[in-house]
Amino acid sequence: VMPNEIGFSLCKLPSGKLTHGPIVTGTPVSVGIPVQCPSGSSLYGLFHTHPDGTPYPSQQDVKSQRLTGAKVSCIQSDKALKCFRLKGAR
Repeated sequence: VMPNEIGFSLCKLPSGKLTHGPIVTGTPVSVGIPVQCPSGSSLYGLFHTHPDGTPYPSQQDVKSQRLTGAKVSCIQSDKALKCFRLKGAR
């Protein structure tokens, strides 16, 4: 189990395949995910871990998703991976 959160941008290629941006490490309770996708891809979502928590978004997670325009937010805990779509996101 990693003691700190990790995260990255989920990026979508024109083919529909998903890839990711740089993987970053944060603190035990947060991670600043750079909105950065490889050339030819566009931001689709955000992924990060909650090492000692639940796989549900915090208020800060929802705020980050809204600010970046990410369509989904995926959160991995020690026991599960869950992805969420913002209401109104396409």
